[in-house]
Amino acid sequence: MKNVLLLSAGNPCRAIVAEALCNKYIATREPINIIGAGMSNNGTINEYALDILEKEGIDTKKLKPKMLDEVMDKAYDLVVTLCDHSKEHCPVFPHSVSTIHMGFPVIEDDKAACEELFEKVKAKLIPLIRSELS
Repeated sequence: MKNVLLLSAGNPCRAIVAEALCNKYIATREPINIIGAGMSNNGTINEYALDILEKEGIDTKKLKPKMLDEVMDKAYDLVVTLCDHSKEHCPVFPHSVSTIHMGFPVIEDDKAACEELFEKVKAKLIPLIRSELS
């Protein structure tokens, strides 16, 4: 099984949305473990992200923000940095790992920005991950 880490600076929206959508559209078809994590987090998930994911048919009760140190025990085949901060401060992994960057803006409390993130993950990030892992 391949492991993919989606890394963001925080973890209330970008990594959560990316993890949920990638798991729905990639991991359900292929043996891939996709984990979203933040370099920091406040333990909450953006309410707009939850609404959008629920409308997409994703069970959000199982989603939880994760810190990078909680998921560093895995050997990753691919690390995707989701913002400039995570790209610039991406940790060095104990083994060789492919790292790519696809930056998304900070969402905060902006429903339109969250919807834009959702569409970009579906249109750009999912195909990029599929391409990198094939």
